[in-house]
Amino acid sequence: MKKTLSLSLSMLLSIAITPISVFAQEARPEQVTLDGIEYTLEGSGDAYRVTGVTDTSIKTLVLPAKIEGLDVTCTDNVFFKCAQLQAFSVEEGSRYLYTDDGVLFMTDYPGVEQMLIAYPIGKEDAVYQIPVGTDVSATCPFNGCQNLTTIYLPDQEGLNIVGQLTTRCNNLEHVYGTMQTTRWGLILGGKIQEISFGGTCAPLQLRAMDYPFLDTLDLQEDMQIEQNERIQESDDQITQQIEYGIPTQLSPMFLCSGLNVTNLRIPQVISDTWMYWEYNRTADMTDAPYGVVISDCPNLETLTIPYGAVRDGVKITNCPKLSSIVVEERDDAKERIMEIRTQEGLPVYAYEKATYDGTLRIEGCPNVQKVENADAYERLLVQLNTPTFRYGDVNENGRLDILDVIFVNKHVMIGETLTETQKQAADVNQNGSVDEIDSLMILKEVVGITKDYTEI
Repeated sequence: MKKTLSLSLSMLLSIAITPISVFAQEARPEQVTLDGIEYTLEGSGDAYRVTGVTDTSIKTLVLPAKIEGLDVTCTDNVFFKCAQLQAFSVEEGSRYLYTDDGVLFMTDYPGVEQMLIAYPIGKEDAVYQIPVGTDVSATCPFNGCQNLTTIYLPDQEGLNIVGQLTTRCNNLEHVYGTMQTTRWGLILGGKIQEISFGGTCAPLQLRAMDYPFLDTLDLQEDMQIEQNERIQESDDQITQQIEYGIPTQLSPMFLCSGLNVTNLRIPQVISDTWMYWEYNRTADMTDAPYGVVISDCPNLETLTIPYGAVRDGVKITNCPKLSSIVVEERDDAKERIMEIRTQEGLPVYAYEKATYDGTLRIEGCPNVQKVENADAYERLLVQLNTPTFRYGDVNENGRLDILDVIFVNKHVMIGETLTETQKQAADVNQNGSVDEIDSLMILKEVVGITKDYTEI
């Protein structure tokens, strides 16, 4: 009896001294709305996260330090509809959030040291400098900022722009930054006229549809492109794919398509992509992908190519005003590349066993008569304005297949753009236009009804 009573008293005592927060946690609401801002309880139950805005007329948005005794976080820019928002403010004592000049940041959160979350859409400043030591969130912190014309990225090692940096910034014209060992996201929207970068940058894909006003692309001499994360395939896989004629589907490390730039220097390419130029370079050039592709730039006049870019293969197509192509003199460039690769912990065997100094393919550039400094290379493979397309091979993978039919159908039915070379390849009946007749002729060739477009 005494033992039972003792146990009962112990249980009552333990309940009595249990913190009230344990019971309060169960009673906390999953969603809370305060002053026009929606908050959702994190799955871990230890914080409330900003998840929405119900009052889009807010001019100064004040975020609490705590709700229901829990810290408040904000990992996404959910304020892009607040057109009049001029400044953020955070109550004193916030563990994760703070503001600087009215801009919202997060710090000391799991996986985050310091991150820019949101820039107020209605802020009147035209120029903004992202503070040093700051990463940028994946949810477009400058979404809809109409007053910004210039953004300066911080000069720091390891800047990480996780996702899209800008969109719907209709007056944005300039983006500058010296970035080192950097991942960066898309910079879209607005009237961007100039992009200036140095340091080390992730793969660049620059297309006219994203940058219709871009006329100055300053990629400084110290800029380098790191290994493309999308081509992490072993040498055995690449070798097997090529032996069996399977397309490798490798994206260019640097793509410049349709831009209005007049002068361009391709960034130094430091990559582990020797399969770009190691295979099939002497025979069928269409079988091998390229590390650098420059295409359909109507105003491009001069192009400078560093040694590292040539090593991974450069393809230049349909640049009618291009008259000057300069390849960096070899000098000690190969040794320099190998030294950098060694320092970065990248293998150098590809450069040691290289069959060629590089590959440069030029087509649709009638004003290019020669490549300057090409004679400085012992085995630089240059193809200059030679017809290279094959009728029916619209996707330029070196063979006819159903994908070519799909390319033509998309062009005919929904107006998907084809390059000039692709149009030439698609115009199988050579009547000057690409239509459903060409699609049918390619299909017959693919399934074996015809051979060389003649009935069997």
